[in-house]
Amino acid sequence: KNVIDTETKIDVSELPSKVRDYISSEYAGVSITEAAKIIDSKGNLKYEAEIKEGKKSKDILFDQDGNILKKADAD
Repeated sequence: KNVIDTETKIDVSELPSKVRDYISSEYAGVSITEAAKIIDSKGNLKYEAEIKEGKKSKDILFDQDGNILKKADAD
């Protein structure tokens, strides 16, 4: 049985404050361009924030408590 992640776009203001705080401290002056909440195949809630640095976009994935899981260049 294949279960896929469910990604739902959310407003940036709906991201946990810990996520927004992390981005404002690690990426000063960079704004979050997109936000999503993801329910993975095991039912875990994760958050994704997309930021834009210059011409490059980066996706940063956080767990439900706002701890960073991974960073990846966005396509």
